[in-house]
Amino acid sequence: MFNIETDSFDNKGKITGKISIAFNGCFFPEKDWNDFPIILLEWWSSEIKSFINGAKEAQFQFMDGPFKVNFVSDAVGKTTVTCYNKSSPVHQYTYDTENLKEICSASFLEATKTVLDLCRKNGWNDDDIEKLASSIKGL
Repeated sequence: MFNIETDSFDNKGKITGKISIAFNGCFFPEKDWNDFPIILLEWWSSEIKSFINGAKEAQFQFMDGPFKVNFVSDAVGKTTVTCYNKSSPVHQYTYDTENLKEICSASFLEATKTVLDLCRKNGWNDDDIEKLASSIKGL
């Protein structure tokens, strides 16, 4: 689900690299989307926590470009996932809410831990990395 390519990461002030969200083999915004993964993962951590704790909606905004992914859960245990370019939906999927919570949580933790391990290995540390490390506590 949360797709990162750590070999693409570069640290020239702020860490950039390839990050996307994948559903049914489809990558959004695209497989090779380059953005600010540390900042995005930190933003998304609060959305993940809220969603797995019962929030009916979650939003995963990208920094570069007008792209976002919305989760909206209904009363019968289904969650609609919609990928947007600006305000136009470009992909839409429906999942069992509890399964999506499990997949989402596991994938997010794996991606975040991989990114944090890469940062440690390369000696990269700043406030954004510290915020990200703190944000996954309790997940």
